Amino acid sequence: MSRRSRSDIPVFNLLSIGHRGVGKTVFLAGSYTELLANRQKEGSQFWWLEFRDSQGRENIEGILEYVARTGQYPPPTMKITDFNFALKHRQRQEEKTSCYFRWWDVPGESCNLQNPDFQKMVLSSHGCCVFFNGKALVHNPRYLETIEEPIKQIVAIASLVNQHGLDYPFALIFTQCDLLEPGPISQLQIEANLQPLLARLDAVNAKYQRFYSAIPIVSNQGQYRLKAVGASASIVWLLSELNKTHQFQGQIPLESGLKRSVPANKRSSVASSRKFVPLLLMSSLGLLAVSAALFFAVNGAFGPAQTPEQQLTQQYERILEKDPANFAALTNLADLYIQQKQLDKAIPVLEKIVEQPTKSFDLHFILADIYAAKGDKDREEKVYDRVLAQQANNFDALIKKAVLRVERGDEATAKTLFAKAENIAPTEDLKAQVRSLAQRALK
Repeated sequence: MSRRSRSDIPVFNLLSIGHRGVGKTVFLAGSYTELLANRQKEGSQFWWLEFRDSQGRENIEGILEYVARTGQYPPPTMKITDFNFALKHRQRQEEKTSCYFRWWDVPGESCNLQNPDFQKMVLSSHGCCVFFNGKALVHNPRYLETIEEPIKQIVAIASLVNQHGLDYPFALIFTQCDLLEPGPISQLQIEANLQPLLARLDAVNAKYQRFYSAIPIVSNQGQYRLKAVGASASIVWLLSELNKTHQFQGQIPLESGLKRSVPANKRSSVASSRKFVPLLLMSSLGLLAVSAALFFAVNGAFGPAQTPEQQLTQQYERILEKDPANFAALTNLADLYIQQKQLDKAIPVLEKIVEQPTKSFDLHFILADIYAAKGDKDREEKVYDRVLAQQANNFDALIKKAVLRVERGDEATAKTLFAKAENIAPTEDLKAQVRSLAQRALK
């Protein structure tokens, strides 16, 4: 049999999603070192990674050197970094390349569908690693609140994939598991706390696997190093799944798959084609800038039988009967009510959410918009006041309250609010827009 040529070897792009400090870069370095020991082992089950460029090698070696010198984990990544690898194994004393892959190491704050660079990465990807802090999932009851955006992103992608019948695997990776109590209890706690996400992924038939990563720093005679346990399994699984798909479909990135296919439950329905317009736009133009809009557009395409959203709604309602303060259930239920246009049901759920301290006010403004649509200006303004009580310089709340004060005839307060918004606007262009808005509103 002739040796496999480089042109026959598939190339995959792996997306990584996770908040700042969750450990994506350390995970990659740990996976590399964990697999390195397999290089001299015989058999297709022993995999290792090999760099394809010098810059990637320097970056990983720099991380390992930092750990060896300081005994500390490196600081979070400050910019998007590409790593290019070959996944290899040894067969009959000969090295074999299974595939090549590019890993995008993305800073947490850049994992945002409003970021054009991140949009391009999503559309070019073949699979995704999603990172969660395992320790925080167990010990921080408000952790799910901080990862609301990553959850929306992966559900949005999974929904699109399901609608178009594509094969796109997700590896759900729980980091810092070495800081948890050993044994099955910690794993059960992680599973229980992540049920809202898992239920949403199951509802759209997402292909995913869970992985528990432990990468402690150990010392041997004063020399520090990463000792990864279980980290690399997720990469090997993801690439194995992509290799299986490649044998039948070729290496199709997400964007190409969206353009080629028609949603499975729309192939025989011409009458409902207008509902499909947002998906057509997405296939030709890229992912929508706002992940929530993406999520709503996709979920509008289910048939007349009980939809996954309706099933999920019932599940969250049952959870809240037993645990009325469950924040994850509250936020997900509010999302579902809004998707189903059940605004009267969404209001009391959102009201419970905004009573809790938070650093993200998206749901506050959704509640204010609902009040505004109903003409309830008193409650609308109370929402803005609640936001400003927690974050006095919240730009959106200042602008929205100023406009509302004008509508209610209180121009003096409106001028003060506009002036404060202009003062904190981060750019001269935005300051000019605030002045223009204030002039139009107050004339």
